[in-house]
Amino acid sequence: MSSRFEFIEVMMIVITLFLLHLIVNTIQAIQVGYIQNATLIATNGTSIFMNGSCSECLCVMLNSTRSILSLNCYKNTHSCYLFFNYSQTFIYEMSDEPETIFYFVVPPPESITNLSWSFDGSINEANHQMDATSNSNVSFISPGVYGRGSAIFFNGSQYLNMSSPYLKLSSNNFTFETWIYPLSLKNSSSDGCGIFGQCEVRSTSNCMHTEIRSFNSIFSFYNGNCNGQLILTNKTWYHLAFVYNATAQLRVIFVNGALDGNRTSSPLQITNNLTPLTIGVDLFASGGSPRYFHGYIDQLSYVSRLKSVNEIFDDANLIAYFSFNQNSFLDSGPNQMNGTAYQLILVDDALLFNQTSSAFQIETFDSSGISDSSTSIAFWINPSSTNNRTVVHVLFNNPTNLSFCWNMISFDYQGHLISQTYVNRTTVSITGTTVQTNVWTHITQTYSLINGFKLYINGTFINGTGSIIFVNNNQPQTVTLGTCLQNCQICDNNFVINPPYDGLIDEFRIYSTELTSSEIQTIIYR
Repeated sequence: MSSRFEFIEVMMIVITLFLLHLIVNTIQAIQVGYIQNATLIATNGTSIFMNGSCSECLCVMLNSTRSILSLNCYKNTHSCYLFFNYSQTFIYEMSDEPETIFYFVVPPPESITNLSWSFDGSINEANHQMDATSNSNVSFISPGVYGRGSAIFFNGSQYLNMSSPYLKLSSNNFTFETWIYPLSLKNSSSDGCGIFGQCEVRSTSNCMHTEIRSFNSIFSFYNGNCNGQLILTNKTWYHLAFVYNATAQLRVIFVNGALDGNRTSSPLQITNNLTPLTIGVDLFASGGSPRYFHGYIDQLSYVSRLKSVNEIFDDANLIAYFSFNQNSFLDSGPNQMNGTAYQLILVDDALLFNQTSSAFQIETFDSSGISDSSTSIAFWINPSSTNNRTVVHVLFNNPTNLSFCWNMISFDYQGHLISQTYVNRTTVSITGTTVQTNVWTHITQTYSLINGFKLYINGTFINGTGSIIFVNNNQPQTVTLGTCLQNCQICDNNFVINPPYDGLIDEFRIYSTELTSSEIQTIIYR
């Protein structure tokens, strides 16, 4: 090679463009790659000369505990140049030279504790910890899950290859999570839809792969598949979590935050540390042909630990969570929603509403396409006044682009907490109990098609509507705390716009599921 590269670029070309041969020292297990008929030209002071055969030089390098990083071996003269340091300023040159071999130490996998791909117009990992390449140009679809950002689109023949550094999964606990939106699932056990994997060879325990097969999720180590039970459908967003407990040799699948399957089997034993992580395909399917994903993938993440059931539930169902801790207006949930404060201050990690223009507005989100059309909101209030006040205001944009809004949670003139919604231009209300002023009270409103709307105060069920079809659910919506803000003029005349809220609000959560009574209790006492 006659062109000049920074040394790190040379190493990348070595890894990606040449066949790597592994020389393993049984004591130190150091991996070495080589390029035949090539030498590295280095600066003075970065190499030492040695007389000896290639094998002798390799022994010196392997026993140097990585103080010697590479060497040129000249077969004809039985001599070597061993490189023990690289200049930060010198540009190294690789040159063609017959009867020579350039050997180099392959760095071991880094101890990576977390990875995240948002796929917001890029295939890169959030902190650039792992390089990504694609077998062909991939595209992105906007918006992604919850109507935000974008998701990566795989057309059924594309995939991503993640390497440099390589991710070590064997003998380690790990949790992978992602959102998927499949477009062409098939009811066939031999025609799966690969999501991601890390496969060394087609052999038991040497291949980890996840996929959708016969409409069920699969978590396999090329033996004893862990099968999910929920039937998945096309054109629906699903949150999948794959958890591996290396100590118990247990694989677990969660779909939308709920346990979907588990199985124990032999441990994962990928021995080649140069095995890349692939996304969008199962390259080593048992049938021999790759199984590609066709659809969208969003928010793929990895952590080198076992995530708890509560963590996975929140990752799957918690749309936004504003804790207001440490004087922050940032979303503490998995989606990093934007929140905007108007004429507000934080007092003891809670929002203080004490002006007519005080409001906190959460960015517009869209939960359409989520497999469960249920929803819940949960929060704490400490009102200074309960006389005819707006607490939570909601704006919807329906498919005909006609906006409408209403006070979802408010107080009436008698200080009763009111939960109301808007169904077919009709007001549906739940009247709760009175709420004490200057006392913290927890409020939860839930919805599902079967149970309709239900109101809980301090974790106690107060009242509900019974089964009701909330046809406007899963449309782009904007939630505002404290008042209707600038949306007052477009609200339907059937709704009275109450004066702004006066008091404190804290720990505001929005879920894409109907919280159960026990889940509400868990939230209250977290």
